[in-house]
Amino acid sequence: MKCKPLLDQGDMRATRVVGRACRRGGRGTYLLVLHLTRKRTIVVGTIGRVMFRSGFYVYAGSAMGGLAARLVRHRRTRKPCHWHIDYLRRRARFRGAVAIVSAARLECRLAARVRQIAGRDVPGFGCSDCECRSHLFWFVRDPLRDSRLRKVLRTLGGSAYLVSSNPASGRASEFGPTHTRNSPGSTVGR
Repeated sequence: MKCKPLLDQGDMRATRVVGRACRRGGRGTYLLVLHLTRKRTIVVGTIGRVMFRSGFYVYAGSAMGGLAARLVRHRRTRKPCHWHIDYLRRRARFRGAVAIVSAARLECRLAARVRQIAGRDVPGFGCSDCECRSHLFWFVRDPLRDSRLRKVLRTLGGSAYLVSSNPASGRASEFGPTHTRNSPGSTVGR
């Protein structure tokens, strides 16, 4: 099977796109991209009140038992708040998700890489089960259009699929699989 470049587009329904991207094993890591159009203060579970700037937020998560279902869940706004990201998701617009199909748990490595290119992080967000500073990162501009994010994805093992919301059609776009490889001599810390 040939791999399409990360930015080739073709329309499909979101659930089909995610399911197709994840059908090989159902496990992996993901980036959820959300957009806030204005500054908001949101009560986030055990963290408490958090002030979120307007802009784009990238959340690094993993779903080792159901990647497709997790991404479909994150698209919904009406659901019980279970994770920190659920509180932000209620107020922020879904912009896209990158599914990285891999049996390896890459969440913390990915968060560390995204932190290097982000404008800021939200301390303690989404990382109550690890030693990371944060799993949520703020960007002024859309990170899905940022070549640095594609570079981060190429440094990880697995296949990355991008699912984005197209506001005009209410459908999702599949940007195609991109096989990612560890760069020679690359060191990715936690």
